[in-house]
Parts: sequence; structure tokens; C-alpha cells
Amino acid sequence: MQFYLLKYICLSLFLLQLASNTYAEVTSKSSVLAPCPITPNCVSTQAEKPSQHIKAPRLLLSTEQTWPKIIAIINAAHRTTIIEKNQQRLKVEYRSQVFGFVDDLEIYIEPLSKQLEMRSASRSGYSDMGVNRRRAEQLIYQLIRQGVVK
Repeated sequence: MQFYLLKYICLSLFLLQLASNTYAEVTSKSSVLAPCPITPNCVSTQAEKPSQHIKAPRLLLSTEQTWPKIIAIINAAHRTTIIEKNQQRLKVEYRSQVFGFVDDLEIYIEPLSKQLEMRSASRSGYSDMGVNRRRAEQLIYQLIRQGVVK
């Protein structure tokens, strides 16, 4: 009986997650990242809400030196797909291991201020239990250790 109840709860949560797809537009056409939705499953260097804000690091290297290091870190992560890259912007999809939920990471290098702007957000659901914040902080930490940003 308890097994069926647990199975029912897991299935219900999965279906709720699918039904609540928000599919926020991640990419903006300008240098500004798409805003975070009101849900707590998004962090951005450009978010005004303190719970969604993450500090934008400053580049210590040129853009040409920075991109390969960022791409190497992303390629070393599990279940990632680079969707688009150019000289100023990178878009990446991360898939969760269990249900395959998709999170989007967008990175933009602001050429004038040499700031690394980023946004990491879940495409669906409400809470991500801090996954997107940890992802962004881990990327920044690895870049700091490599002397790419400060």
C-alpha cells in the first residue's frame, strides 16, 4: 500500500511539473538577458530581485581567451548541449538525470564593461531547489580558479 502511495506521489509530481511548463524566452536579441520569471527557479546577473540576483564577474582575459575556457567547463559537465555560440553569446541546455527536465544557461560577455553576464533558469516547474544558482556559482568559481574572471 505504501509503495503505491509513493509511486502515485512521484507520478503526480512529475505530471505537475510537465503541466506547469512556463518555457520562458531565454534569449533576448539585445545585450540584456531575458528577465527571470517570478518563480524561484532562475538566477541572473541582471535580476533586480535579491533572491534571483548573482554578481556578474569581471573578465581578466580577452573575450577570445575567455570563450574556450567557458566552453571547456560546460563540455565537462554532464547532460549539456551547446545550442548556440557566437563571439558574444552562448546558449546551453542542461538536462536533469532522472526526468530529463531542461534548464537553460545563457552567457553574454559585455564588451565595454568586460562583465560576464549570465542567466540560468528552469524551463518548467516552480522550484529547482537551488540547482540554477549552484550551476552559475560553480561556473564562476571555476573561472576564478583559472584566472579568467574576478
